[in-house]
Amino acid sequence: MLRWRKWLKPFVSKHGSPEAIARGVAIGMVVAFSPTIGIQLVLAYFIATLCKASRAAALIPVWITMPMTIPPIYAFTYTIGRWFVGGPSVSEVRRQLIRLVRRMDGYDAFDLPAKLRLAMEIGQEVLVPMFIGGLLVGFACAAIAYPLVVWGVRRFRAFRNRTRADRRRRFHFRFKRPHLPRTPAPEI
Repeated sequence: MLRWRKWLKPFVSKHGSPEAIARGVAIGMVVAFSPTIGIQLVLAYFIATLCKASRAAALIPVWITMPMTIPPIYAFTYTIGRWFVGGPSVSEVRRQLIRLVRRMDGYDAFDLPAKLRLAMEIGQEVLVPMFIGGLLVGFACAAIAYPLVVWGVRRFRAFRNRTRADRRRRFHFRFKRPHLPRTPAPEI
């Protein structure tokens, strides 16, 4: 638990209301599950700026989708989207996505046009259900994450304020000059 606290401390103790931090996490969740491989960080940062949310908090959930987790996450979001729109079988789409991720891994990180051309190769019959499913899953995760993050940030800040007050009290008690009763000066 202490390791998580040290890792999260810079994000929850900085400026910004608990709601702005939670808004950033919610935006990051929606972007993380959308099929926007390669531009997720930029997209999350831009949307967080527009919504006056914590930009740093918006970037954290985007890291959910990394090369090892993209196939299962996008297969799941495609399945959800396929219930609404239809499309090819999940196993066929999974094979196409694995090939796509392997091909994108060889491209330069800033070569966005080439990555978009590769993504368009899998076609609209896959991207539309995946995008709809990604938004549905992203919004569901955001709806769960938002109140949890607001609660967690408030709790962390209350705990921090309590411990700071305790430290001040202990420090003040240790170095406080002893209070001696005043004795009247002798009259001469």
